Amino acid sequence: MNYMSLINCPECDKTISDKAVSCPHCGLPFNLGRTKSYQMNELSQGVWVDIRTGLMWSRINIGQKWVKERCSGKAHPLNVDDAREACRRFDLAGYNDWRLPSYEEISTIYLPNQSGYDCPDNVLFKPNPDNLNNFGAFWTSTKNKNLFNAILGLSSLCDFDTGYIGGADPKGISYVRAVRRFI
Repeated sequence: MNYMSLINCPECDKTISDKAVSCPHCGLPFNLGRTKSYQMNELSQGVWVDIRTGLMWSRINIGQKWVKERCSGKAHPLNVDDAREACRRFDLAGYNDWRLPSYEEISTIYLPNQSGYDCPDNVLFKPNPDNLNNFGAFWTSTKNKNLFNAILGLSSLCDFDTGYIGGADPKGISYVRAVRRFI
C-alpha cells in the first residue's frame, strides 16, 4: 500500500501531501523544488527565490547584514547612482552579480495601492526592523516612463508603504533591495 505522508513545502513551509505535484499554497512545482539548485538553504544564505519570476532577492536591504539567519541593522538610504554602485559591490550568498531591480522586476513583489510585500510573510525584511509600520520606498534601475517625469529626469521608485510606483528625484534618497536572475 502507498500511504500519503505530510511534508513541508520548501518554498512556503506549509504542510502538504508528499503526493502533491505542486504546493497548493504557493504553487511550487515539486520537480523544481527537488532540484539541487533550488534546495539551497535560502534562510541560511539570506536570499529568497521567487519561483514565479526566477528572480533571487536579497532578504536584507543594502546596509543591513545577514548574521546567523537573521537580519541585523538598519538599511542605508542612498541616491539612485549610489544605489546602483552599492548593488554592484554587494556580495551575499556567494553571488556577486547583484543589481538594482528594474521597474518590471520590483513590480512583481509590491502590492498595488496597499502596504506590504507580495511574498510569503517574514521573507523580505524592512529597512528598519524596529519600525514595524515602515516597509520603505525603494529605487529601481528604470527611468520613470511617464513623459512629464522623463523630461524632468526622474527615476522610478516603489513605495511599499502605499503601493505606489512613480517618479522621484534621483538625487533624493531611498532604500535599495538587490536582485539577480536565478532561474
